[in-house]
Amino acid sequence: MAFRLCSRVVGVYKFVNQHGYDCTDVRQLAQHGIDARIQQNCEIVPQNLYMEDHTRLSIMTNMISSKGKVIIKKYTAIGSNCTIVPGSHVPTVGVPQYLSYLHVNDKDGEIVFGEDVWVGTGCIFLQHCNIGRGAVIGAGSIVTKEVPPYAVVVGAPARIIATKFTIEQIITHETILYPQEERMTKDELIELFDRYYQGMKAIGTSHISEEDLERVRKEKLKRGIVDYSQNEL
Repeated sequence: MAFRLCSRVVGVYKFVNQHGYDCTDVRQLAQHGIDARIQQNCEIVPQNLYMEDHTRLSIMTNMISSKGKVIIKKYTAIGSNCTIVPGSHVPTVGVPQYLSYLHVNDKDGEIVFGEDVWVGTGCIFLQHCNIGRGAVIGAGSIVTKEVPPYAVVVGAPARIIATKFTIEQIITHETILYPQEERMTKDELIELFDRYYQGMKAIGTSHISEEDLERVRKEKLKRGIVDYSQNEL
């Protein structure tokens, strides 16, 4: 059963079912981390949704699932009006499609959004399309297969058009966001770029004004986001 997000009470989002009574809140997700947020008018299956620290589902995002899992890793933001479908129906002789809600012979899968993924508005994610760390999914994309780390993908079906950062930028970015044991190595990044990104541009930048840098610093402090580069000074 899916639940519609209708309000936020005392810092906790409440969900109600079609009868209008309270049936769960964010604490009843399969997993929720610090600062995991779900905005208005989302429909989810709470027992199948895992949200790590500092993650966000934006308004009107829907999760269509019987038993399939959706895992959202830290720092990931999913844009508005997206649809996430971790499973699929199997046409079965003698069972009219109208009765698909019985989930006869359904295939229950899992969709994982890696760390620090940015998903644009209106995207659709289908079974087995795991999204790699740092990827960017362009608005309106239909994702049907795995997306490698730091890829920029667009279209229907989604295809790689660029990389988010250069190798050097990724190393700096990960030094700030992750403890050493969680970072990709330079050899791993070279292999990744040789396989997927030869001849492609990077869309990101290393430039940030002093004013914006201070705004980011204050917001990280407010939300408890660690700057791991400070541990190496």
